[in-house]
Amino acid sequence: MEAPKNLLGSSVNNAPKQGQLPAEPPKKTSLEAPRSAGWLNRKLWLTFVIGLILGVIVAWAFIGTKEGSEEPTAKDEEGAEESAGLAGGNTKGAVEDPAMAQENRREAIVIAGSNEISVQNQAAGMVVEVELARFSIPGWVAVHEDRAGELGNILGARRLDPGIHLTEVELLRPTVSGGTYHAVMYLDNGDRQFDSSEDAPIKNAEDRLIESVFKAE
Repeated sequence: MEAPKNLLGSSVNNAPKQGQLPAEPPKKTSLEAPRSAGWLNRKLWLTFVIGLILGVIVAWAFIGTKEGSEEPTAKDEEGAEESAGLAGGNTKGAVEDPAMAQENRREAIVIAGSNEISVQNQAAGMVVEVELARFSIPGWVAVHEDRAGELGNILGARRLDPGIHLTEVELLRPTVSGGTYHAVMYLDNGDRQFDSSEDAPIKNAEDRLIESVFKAE
């Protein structure tokens, strides 16, 4: 009995030829998965390192800004002065009792060298602009109220190193429109803190206080 032709043909066609091995299905490589996992791990590690560096930079900038805002002194463009007004917070006797002001003030002394000050009339406020302050020694510019032509309360002071300065003095309380004020030069006794009972006012060769009288407008 003959086998069906379709079965015979199928057997013959599918049978491997003589001397030829049966084809094997392609083997899947086992390196693909580890290679993908390693790339992912490297990417995560790189992201972590970048984030850590950025975090350190932000923290350093924040700390530097905070320390800068807590600096107790204020310097002008020449870097040679300290404020003893509102910002400095180290003015001793900055607002005196009028009755005690003259008693607390040390006797003025003459300082050799060029020492002069010039303040123009200006708008009332919390700051007094000084157009010229020339010191031959470290000193202070103190702003006084006027009491019948005499020096009254001290509203604020600023320390200056030797040299010529264009600066301003921050006040503990503002000048008043129509008021008269004195910008007076003082000697710094070396402690870098203004105290009208310790830091003596400076006189010129004519035995007069080195000051500039101005009005607030």
